[in-house]
Amino acid sequence: MRRQYLALARRRLARPGWLWRGALRYLTIPRSTRRGRPLTGPLFASYVVNYHCNLACEFCGAWRSADGARQGQKLSPEQEEGLLDDLARLGTLGVGITGGEPLLREDIVQLVARIRQRGMVAHLNTNGTRLTLEMARALVAAGVASVNTSLDAPDAATHDRIRGRAGAFDQTIEGLRHLLEARKAPGRPRVTVVSVVQAGSDPEAMVALAEELGVDAIGFLPRHGFGSEVAASADAFDLQRRLVELKRRSPLVDSSKEYLGLFGDALQGHPHDIRCHVGASHLAVDLFGEVFACMPYNESGRSWASLHDAPLRELWAGTAHRRIIVETSKCRDCTWNCHTEVNLLFRGRGTQSDAC
Repeated sequence: MRRQYLALARRRLARPGWLWRGALRYLTIPRSTRRGRPLTGPLFASYVVNYHCNLACEFCGAWRSADGARQGQKLSPEQEEGLLDDLARLGTLGVGITGGEPLLREDIVQLVARIRQRGMVAHLNTNGTRLTLEMARALVAAGVASVNTSLDAPDAATHDRIRGRAGAFDQTIEGLRHLLEARKAPGRPRVTVVSVVQAGSDPEAMVALAEELGVDAIGFLPRHGFGSEVAASADAFDLQRRLVELKRRSPLVDSSKEYLGLFGDALQGHPHDIRCHVGASHLAVDLFGEVFACMPYNESGRSWASLHDAPLRELWAGTAHRRIIVETSKCRDCTWNCHTEVNLLFRGRGTQSDAC
């Protein structure tokens, strides 16, 4: 997704003074973290449009929430419009639509269009099983800028076991082909395969499959928990070495070398030493109006505010947000690509990889 933000930035460079303002805004994120208060709006946002999913992935808890474990008063259409308006006013570059499985939402195409109408990048995370050719064409026409699709193994038996449903692999492959057929030109939208790495993973075969499919990139994410919720991998550092070598050999690998170099520790459940800026650079909002610092906080149910109490523009400037900036700056509990790659950038390393 961040590559799409860079493309948006390049288009804006021609505007008088934008480069200066953009550079200043980028630099204010670490300053916001140090000072414990927001000096600018969020660079990007995640919108959790549902908690339902048609798969039952062994490493994800979203499908377990479909029984009503997550409940609340859903945002009204007017509140959702207000959320998008506030994100645009705060200068948010892009919105990542996620879930659950976002394509289970009936008006997902219209949501993409409404994000684009406000000048923000619309990014979609999906398992790909519901990407019919008709849906793919509608998403492209609505202006979706990038799509991340999950593939965790190069063969149906392994992928379907991980994803908890027979036939998921074939449906995802078909969905990717529909999306590649529907898009207007190479790279529009940018199509990325995201693969969760765990014990027994075959990243070399995954890169070969991505090349065969003709997608734009493949990104890797270590299977790990949040905090103490980890499942250590015995071959962790061998997997890390192979991934770094793949990065050297294949331009298709989107994850940065620095990020891949964290996988050994992540797969063993060891914390890293990278300061987190997510409290100042990001936020996640769900369909019930709960506001979270990030997707790991969302998964663990740690919201810091509600849109039912105040609009986002007020919450962003409030004391609760200041507290969350301080709290998350001390967090070292996850190695999610969408946040860690950005944190590496602020440390002078990393890449603009697709993400949440």
